Amino acid sequence: MSLANILIDVAKTNNRQLIMQSHKQLNAKITFKCHCTLEQVLTQLLTNSQFTFELPLSGSLLIFEQKKKNTNPVTREAHENYEHILVTGYANPNRSILRSSSAVTVFDRFDFTNEGKPTTAQMLKHVPGFWVEDSGGEVNNNVSPRGLRGGEGYRFISLMEDGLPVTYDGIWADFFIRQDLMIDKVETIRGGNSGIISVNGPAAAINFISMLPSTHNENRLSYSLGLNYHYNRLDFSYSPKLDTDWQYVVGGFYRHSSGLKDPGYTGDHGGQLKVVAEKKDAISQAKVVLKYLNDTTIFYSPVVMQGRNNPKGVSGLPASTGTLLSEEFGNFLYRYPKGAHHSTTKTFDIRDGQQTNLISAGFFYDLHITPSWLLTLKTRYSDMSNSMLALLNLGDNSILNAKDYLNSLSSSTMKAELIASSSGEAIQDLENINGNGLLMLTYPLYSQYRQQLWVNKLELDWQYQDLSVNFGGSYVQGQYDELPLDKWLGTFLIDVAHQPRRFDIKLTDIASGTQQWLTEQSALDYQGPAYLSGEGSFKSMSLYSTVNVALSEQLLLDLGIRQEWLSLQSSSQTDAIYQNEHYQGAINYLSGYTFTEEKNFDELAWSIGFNWKVNDDLTLYGHFANAFEMPRLSSYANAIGWGDYTDSVPQEVSFEQSVRLKFHELGLRYATENFAVTATLFETRFDPLLFSVYQGQNSHTSILIDTKTKGLELEFNANLGTNVTIEGHGVWQNAHFTGIPNSYTESRLNGNQLTRTPEKQLSLKLQYDWQELSSFASVHYVGTRYSDIENSFLLPSYSTLNLGITWSFSPEITFQLVAKNINNTVGLTEGNPRNNNESKESSYYFARPILGRSVKAHFEFIF
Repeated sequence: MSLANILIDVAKTNNRQLIMQSHKQLNAKITFKCHCTLEQVLTQLLTNSQFTFELPLSGSLLIFEQKKKNTNPVTREAHENYEHILVTGYANPNRSILRSSSAVTVFDRFDFTNEGKPTTAQMLKHVPGFWVEDSGGEVNNNVSPRGLRGGEGYRFISLMEDGLPVTYDGIWADFFIRQDLMIDKVETIRGGNSGIISVNGPAAAINFISMLPSTHNENRLSYSLGLNYHYNRLDFSYSPKLDTDWQYVVGGFYRHSSGLKDPGYTGDHGGQLKVVAEKKDAISQAKVVLKYLNDTTIFYSPVVMQGRNNPKGVSGLPASTGTLLSEEFGNFLYRYPKGAHHSTTKTFDIRDGQQTNLISAGFFYDLHITPSWLLTLKTRYSDMSNSMLALLNLGDNSILNAKDYLNSLSSSTMKAELIASSSGEAIQDLENINGNGLLMLTYPLYSQYRQQLWVNKLELDWQYQDLSVNFGGSYVQGQYDELPLDKWLGTFLIDVAHQPRRFDIKLTDIASGTQQWLTEQSALDYQGPAYLSGEGSFKSMSLYSTVNVALSEQLLLDLGIRQEWLSLQSSSQTDAIYQNEHYQGAINYLSGYTFTEEKNFDELAWSIGFNWKVNDDLTLYGHFANAFEMPRLSSYANAIGWGDYTDSVPQEVSFEQSVRLKFHELGLRYATENFAVTATLFETRFDPLLFSVYQGQNSHTSILIDTKTKGLELEFNANLGTNVTIEGHGVWQNAHFTGIPNSYTESRLNGNQLTRTPEKQLSLKLQYDWQELSSFASVHYVGTRYSDIENSFLLPSYSTLNLGITWSFSPEITFQLVAKNINNTVGLTEGNPRNNNESKESSYYFARPILGRSVKAHFEFIF
């Protein structure tokens, strides 16, 4: 018998629906006898073929082309990606991308093998409609979906792992999800029913799907080396074949690096270990996922720049590789008010950076009660913590001309001198210090995050002919021992230079010779904009349902609804200004007054979508959704801490309001063996959205606004020949402010472009494969943006070029060389988000450039 006929017979015998690529011919010949399990039969059948299989609990048997063991990418038929069966967001277990009613982009771990090992933010650059600011380092970056302004972290996006949210509210979510060989697939759903299938993901749901134990006993070991900067990383995955019901795969990574912008110490170090164990039979599947993460990362703040229309660094501080982090802040002092602690001082170390710890245990169970009913249980407990210590800037007016600054402190009776804190050296030539004559004020910021999180989902799926119905409930409970709130530690004087020095100011009475210090170890004061602390807990319960029905062979209809109930409780302290008994600078610290707020919320989300099959290659789809983001637990502490309250808080001060998202999209997908394209028209509205307006160096106010965005997303891939492929994606969007109340002077800015978010983006990648070699070139274009709500501070457009080559010595050994931003362009992802309007015209300004040119080598061994 032919292999195709054998598979048909196997599927019938086991009451499974056979699904395989219609344009492929399974024409291999094989004959054998076996008394064994279904999985063993299929393994033997397909061992010497180019095909592999999956046995989802939906009752299907999926046969698809097996990827080669080496990482040299083979030119794939464009249609293949669109046949991927989605596991996220649909009750129907056989829904492909081509027949989806939402905007979907899917990656697997092979999609980025020729681009090195991307971070989460770098990977999401390949998703149309996302604006990604990845200039902060490996984590703590910003991803903005479909018209949301930049700088919001992962707000309105639910980062999920194996179908469960990594965090409930999305705060610092990317700290706890890292990319390594243990991530098998990533499914991203933009808009559509994302607000139904997960909490606080009305704009997008991104599901990172863990690797399962391999039936092919394939194990990987890879090593990455930075060639133009200090970077070392080791990744592995190991999945032995056991003669037991349980199988497992273990993997993770360890790396250490000083970063492309070297602060003078190893700022990125640590890693992750993950274990996935699985047991399955004909009607059930059990999976246990254990993860341990212990990692430290650098956070890059904006640096001093010059040239508004053609940004560039200043002398001594290159834009592409320069940083204002330094070992001189390896130990710096913070002084508590008298009586606040037994000790009046504490030492902080900037080398601590961002320290992330996570221990999580998850259990996943699927049971086919009958051929039509599937019960799914997902539960995970996580103990997570993160501390962040960074050097930030405030207004551009904190960039100082060294000579003018010292002259302002001097008089006819008093002489001011600039003294290097570490050496005690007096600086004489102020005009040429570091070649630029500049000093600046820097503001250390400390924040802590400690949470225990329990996430649960229970779902029941029912299938009857062309109807699939999902009934589900989720329960999420979190306890914050420490909310991630701002603790500003003071004002310190440094020079404007790569790895800057700290400076003190010595004042000498000219007549008497009496000396005094204006600073203490470079600290002018220990007063920042705020010093906040708080704890709290929340409980969220949701009931939801999705319905997928085929009204005809051409028309598929998807419906979704979710009702959520949320309870928030927070105890938070206000801050106060204290007198510093040692130096003239003040201290900002906790006031000693604690206030508690409890509140309940409930919201309803719904969505409706369709997919119309024009023919086998062309489908039209659309989706309409009304979803929400629930209030954040930390919003109460921020409201009272930034509200200048000390011993009393107005009764009306509470948590934020829920944010509604109204969304609709209309798109088409066209796919043949050599060409595939998706084009999507969309419109989003965030209402109401809390927006911060800075009104000076140490204060800001928050206002409620609306945003409206209309746009077009495009992604495509094409085979130009046997060895050449091209792919690309882009977005054009018109995103602007609206609804700023007339009571605010900022109401005149209604209609302005949203801050930091570009209207145009385009990425193109050309790949050439020839025998054991594969090479690629890609270019990424980012359009103009504005740093401020007034649209007066332009962030110019820029383009980056990436190159790479992969050489497979054998099916088991691969070498790769990847160069990113090879043109070393100076692109700004943000200006100064904490700037006030008074310093917009200064010659020097703060902005955060993208990372400069990097070159990495990668070695991978499969065994």
